[in-house]
Order: sequence, then C-alpha cells, then structure tokens
Amino acid sequence: MATSPLASARSLTAATRTPLRVTSENSGVEEDPIKDTGNKKDKAAKQQKRAVRQNLQGGIKLSWLPTNNKDEDEPDGHTARRIAQLMEQHKDKPFFLRAGFHKPHLPWVAPKKYLDLYPPEKIHLPDTPLNDRDDIPPIAVTHTAGDDGDDDLDKKKAIAAYRATTSFMDAEVGYLLDTMDRLKLWNNTIVLMFGDHGWYLDDHLGLWRKMTVFEEAAHAPLIFSAPGMQAGVACPRLVEFVDIYPTLTELCGLPAPQPADGLSFVPLLRDPPAALEKGGLHDGGAWQGDGPQRSHRSLPLHRMGRQQYRRALRP
Repeated sequence: MATSPLASARSLTAATRTPLRVTSENSGVEEDPIKDTGNKKDKAAKQQKRAVRQNLQGGIKLSWLPTNNKDEDEPDGHTARRIAQLMEQHKDKPFFLRAGFHKPHLPWVAPKKYLDLYPPEKIHLPDTPLNDRDDIPPIAVTHTAGDDGDDDLDKKKAIAAYRATTSFMDAEVGYLLDTMDRLKLWNNTIVLMFGDHGWYLDDHLGLWRKMTVFEEAAHAPLIFSAPGMQAGVACPRLVEFVDIYPTLTELCGLPAPQPADGLSFVPLLRDPPAALEKGGLHDGGAWQGDGPQRSHRSLPLHRMGRQQYRRALRP
C-alpha cells in the first residue's frame, strides 16, 4: 500500500511591512539574518542580538507582504510541486511523503492575487462584548508588545492578510489533491492533513497569535482520507496528535509502536460516533507569568470527503 500523509509543518520565508527581516514564528523571537560563516565575531554578534531579543516580551510583528511571484515561486508553492514530483516518481511502489507548509504562519507573505481577494474595507472586526474579559484571569491572557498599537484599519489589513495566506495554502493543498486525481492514487493511499494550532484575529478584546488555552488557539484541523473508510463525516470524539503515529501504522498493516504515547483512532475512522475512552491535553505556553499554561482540552477529529474540502477550497 502506498502511504502519503501530507502533514502541515514549517519552512521559513521572510518579509514584513517595514524593513525585511528573517523571523521564527514558532520561537516568538526574531532571528538575525546574519549567516553563520564560522567567523567568531559574526557568531558572537548574532548570539548577542538573540539574547537581547529573548528578553523582550512577545513575538515578531504582525506583518504581511503581497508579492508579484507566481505560486510556484513561493517557498510553499515549491514544496507542493516537489511533493507532486515525488508522488509521480514513486506512484508504483510504497511511499511515505510529508509536505511541510509554512503559511499561514507569520509573516503573512503570498502572491498579490490572494490578498486582492480580501479588501480590508470589507473585513469586519470581532463584535466582542466589552465585559468579555471580566471572568478571565490575567494569566490566561497573553500579550505581545506592539499588537495593541494598530488602529482599526491595520487590524483589518492583518485579518485580510491572514485570510489571504490561508487561501494561498488551500491552493497548494489543492495542487496535491489534483495530483492524486491525475495519478489515480486514492484507492491505495492514505492522506492526512493537520495544522498544529489555531489563531486569534483580534478576539477577546485584542488577542492575536496563539499562546493561550482558549478555543480559538486550541482548535486545530485534522482531516483523514483512507481507502475503505467513511468520507464526508465528522467525528466528535477526543483525539490528540500523538495518536497519529499508531493510527497510521495500523492502517498500513505495520507493527504497532511499543511503547506508544498515543492511541490508534482507526475505530473512529470506521465508525465516527463510536465511543473512545480517552482525553486530550492542550499546552498553551505564555509570554508572561511564571510558566506555561496547562489545560485539559478537547481536540475534535474532523473528517471530510475530498470533494467537501475542494468545495471549501474553491468556492
């Protein structure tokens, strides 16, 4: 059986509204663009700048940039086409491929045609009750320096840019789905798509980014397609990303990993309403406070048929 989990991970691109800088969204700390040439002076300068930045509160700026590039000239577009090429090369034998996409992580960089889909003046900001935070403890609300300095127009531009990079990413996933069609791989290929977290867009009276345990940050997509399994249905049960590995090994008829932190949810793929006795743990680190926030959270498994995803992808 050919197996093709297409997983959402990270590659790095760089751009901002202001001067260009290379950034690492996962760490929340700007990375200095000085290349490691082996020169001790350059290395020391880079380490010093990083140390200073690590003492600053918050992550990189909310930043966006439309480009004149074609899809295939963007890093994520190149990734999709390289994976499609590998699918073509290995279509007649078992394979395992991972497509790691960066967007819609910061900075929000995409071909201009995607940003044109979302005029900022048509974006509606969240209509949040003014007392929304009255019952929220301060430690649960993270803050990044500079996020609250934007006016309403900048906020709308930021939301538009996020949506634009999401549409760009949908198009790259669609490129891989088209390749699956062309190569007729759906009858013997497992496809998995997931993202690692959600995102705030000025929610809860000014929250951006991801570093809390609220629903908007904890909720992440997990979409499975596997031969012989139901399609076009959603499952309300709790699963975690550590469950993916044992699930894939069972679907592929491989020995179960021992020991395994996760639990195979193949029974849910066969019968989505079935009972599965397990919980889920979501860890939302914070930039402020004495340590990471921890909360038992539900991470629902969502399953969609290929055509359903495409209808969402290409309205």
